[in-house]
Amino acid sequence: MIASDGINPKNRDYATGSTVTYQCNPRRVLGGSITNLCTNNVWSNPAPVCYQDCVDHQNCSDNVEFGYCNHPEYVEDNQEYCTMSCGFCTTCSEAPASQNVTSTPTGPYVQGQRVNYTCESGSIVGESLNICLGEDQWLNEGPDCSVPVSLSCDFESGLCDFTDDLSAEFSWTLNNGSTRSQATGPSADHTLGTDEGHYMYIETSAPRQLNDKARLVSPTLPPTVGECLQFYYHMNGSSIGTLKVYLKKTTLPNEVIWSLSGSQGDVWHYGSETIASTEQFQVVFEGTVGENKDQELFRGDIAIDDVTTERGYCTT
Repeated sequence: MIASDGINPKNRDYATGSTVTYQCNPRRVLGGSITNLCTNNVWSNPAPVCYQDCVDHQNCSDNVEFGYCNHPEYVEDNQEYCTMSCGFCTTCSEAPASQNVTSTPTGPYVQGQRVNYTCESGSIVGESLNICLGEDQWLNEGPDCSVPVSLSCDFESGLCDFTDDLSAEFSWTLNNGSTRSQATGPSADHTLGTDEGHYMYIETSAPRQLNDKARLVSPTLPPTVGECLQFYYHMNGSSIGTLKVYLKKTTLPNEVIWSLSGSQGDVWHYGSETIASTEQFQVVFEGTVGENKDQELFRGDIAIDDVTTERGYCTT
């Protein structure tokens, strides 16, 4: 690798304010920032690397070593440069990444192949692109996903990274206006108080069965010594079952922190509970199907809205 002045950057000193532009040897690809700025004896970017890009050379014969060479043999059929004198293109196995980071595409990877990172929840912290340099070496360390520090969801713009627990018997539903069953569920949301506002609810009509459960799971939250979970719930109907709230943790059993059963009238109620956890956790809302004296299930729609967390202990 050479700098714009033709001198290897390792072989000279640069004054504060100097800018270096990097250039790889012919038929090599530069990975990383093409420029660097010296400020107070510190460079603005990590040093880039030059690597052999083998991604476009996978159509060469299986028994032929391939790569970029000074005097390649030109193969007209696939317009690849193949040669018997080049070194092998090596591979990488798994792309480095922390938990909850998804790598696309999946491995194994050929030298020069690019990988994009996405987060299941939160946003990427670090580089969202990586390149296999061969022999399980990568251009960057794997990124992480940011963890939201609090919850704040009125469901007006979607689910706010809440997800359904697919191991439960059924799912929560995003809705506005009334639910499809009479004499149960809200007719308006809590946030706007109109039939245009949105909330989440469980629909208990057929094919639901008694004691079926639906679980709505929050994004992962960081450890806390005291956080106030606040939400609004609507539990109206002759066959209302149970609404539970619990904490889901990685290494500890799930902890029920709030529970209520039976009809509470056709009104939104305020609920709160102080949360404390020594590890990352998720908040889970679990609705269970109940029945009335006539063994009817469909008048058991339970709804929630305006879920938030705030630092400090709950006062009400």
